[in-house]
Amino acid sequence: GHIVPMMVFAQKLAAASNVIVTFVNTHDSQARMSKASSLPSNIRFVQISDGLPVDYDRSANFDQFTRSVDNMGDALTDLITELQKSDTPISCVIADSFLPWTFDVARKFHLPWVFFWTQSVAAYVFYTHLHQLISNGHFPPKKSDKIEYIAGLPTLQHEDLPSFIQTGDASDFVLQLIFRQFELVDKADWIVGNTIYELESEAADSM
Repeated sequence: GHIVPMMVFAQKLAAASNVIVTFVNTHDSQARMSKASSLPSNIRFVQISDGLPVDYDRSANFDQFTRSVDNMGDALTDLITELQKSDTPISCVIADSFLPWTFDVARKFHLPWVFFWTQSVAAYVFYTHLHQLISNGHFPPKKSDKIEYIAGLPTLQHEDLPSFIQTGDASDFVLQLIFRQFELVDKADWIVGNTIYELESEAADSM
């Protein structure tokens, strides 16, 4: 998931007494989160609109929802503009990597931008090799293909790959979104991963 790893990370940051964490969410997603009474008082929740009607079924129309979220830059800009006028202005933007547009928003305010990868490090390593996958003729992959050249990962077969890689549709919105994410990796001030080192040390060491 995305919300849970981000929430766990927010709580770890909030453990520092001199830090205030502003957790930005959509109205719909925030409404579906259960209220946790044990959350630190220095985590503040704010919501912005994803541009869709309140009664819109986002789970049944995932592609449309994803495209809508991709256009929330103005809403976040307006929010940060207001927060910068407060007694506790924003000093850093930590964003889910699937929201690459947050980079431009952060830079607009001259704020550091953190690329937060919520999946495994193994998945991160795989996606950094997408261009190599294409140049080696493994996109789309054949059923008989064996991908043995990604350092830190075991041999991968067709069934090990994400569904949108298996189909080989270069226009797939999620695939294009992943390409956009990794075009920005080198521009990030920090990269934060969601992992347990002992479970995927080879992948982590290959980065």
